[in-house]
Amino acid sequence: MWKKIKVTGIQSPIGLIDTYFIVRDDIPFGTNEHFQIPASLYLLLGSVSGDKLSTQKHRASDLVIFFNTLEFPNSQRQHPLDWKLLTDNDRAGYLGFLRTQRGNSVSTIIRAISSIRSFYSFSRDVFPCIDSSKAYNFPSPKYLSSKSIITNTITPKRVKSQYIDRLLFNLIEGNVPGKSKFIRLRNLIGIRLGRNSGLRAHEVTLAGNFNTGDLRTHIAEMRARGESSIEMEIISEKGSKERPIVIKKNDVTLIERFLNGDRRKLPEGDLLCRSDGLPFSIISTPATKWFKDALNQAMPILLSQYYDFCSNPTRKFIIAKKSLEALSFHSGRHSYATDLVCEAYEAGTDPKELLLIRLGHVNKSTLSAYITVEAIIAGRDTNKSDQDVE
Repeated sequence: MWKKIKVTGIQSPIGLIDTYFIVRDDIPFGTNEHFQIPASLYLLLGSVSGDKLSTQKHRASDLVIFFNTLEFPNSQRQHPLDWKLLTDNDRAGYLGFLRTQRGNSVSTIIRAISSIRSFYSFSRDVFPCIDSSKAYNFPSPKYLSSKSIITNTITPKRVKSQYIDRLLFNLIEGNVPGKSKFIRLRNLIGIRLGRNSGLRAHEVTLAGNFNTGDLRTHIAEMRARGESSIEMEIISEKGSKERPIVIKKNDVTLIERFLNGDRRKLPEGDLLCRSDGLPFSIISTPATKWFKDALNQAMPILLSQYYDFCSNPTRKFIIAKKSLEALSFHSGRHSYATDLVCEAYEAGTDPKELLLIRLGHVNKSTLSAYITVEAIIAGRDTNKSDQDVE
């Protein structure tokens, strides 16, 4: 978990100063992951500018609550959230969480707005690590509502607005950027594992999930059986859960090409590793950025040719133009789950049972949205009593 620590006696242009840093209490000092670097720099430069230590303490407390709320979800939410990718509504939902779940007073929430909004401004303008074209507002009138990003309910409206059909995904994956062939192919595999196998962003690079030696064994056994896809177990949420996933023919071919190509030049280990062969940090989710970079690269084409896409007779459904920029890596998981419902119907099985196995959910009520959206896309009738569709 994140926590604030007081640091004293720092040399600065105005003399010795005291301030606060934000660090992870479960990661050793001396590693980059130990510090929340943008937030710690924000607090440090505020102190250098003459802000009172008491003010910095309040700001640090507000940010610690913010980061811990996003990154360490409770049982109601299925995955951590990245502060850099939140929408205005998400940020408004966080204020609703402070009001309804934490019981914070109006004055405390207003202080939180000031702390977090100025942190976003710093991260955009001074230490640029977020999109410079966005305002990153906190719609303060909305915080009195009960809406909260903590709940993060999977609704048909939300799933429908994030559905990436195959033609749209082909365009996105065709625009994966990268400084080298290794990076482009690595990032492409990561993105495809999200859309085609239903992985979360952290699962793609989580240590042990895609060991190169294990993958070679799986592929060899697949060939011996005369099959075209592989099924394997992966872990999630830092090892607390395990579930089977399926990697289909085209993605197996891509992985095999990577294994026998640029990845072979590096030591055995995680398939999707850094360029130097080292694994990614256990708390990082680089696949989130891989998807966003590809989406941004494809966006000019998507926007300029949007109406041509809509009129394509092979498409049953396309998301609204305004929803394109809000797509994320996790949208691929929602899309995979929606398509999985269709696969279950075609195989004559219960879609909920298949979804529970492939997604790793424990609550059946969260799956109704996928069944509803698949019915909308396919023009299918659903039985509410059988499928619990709300």
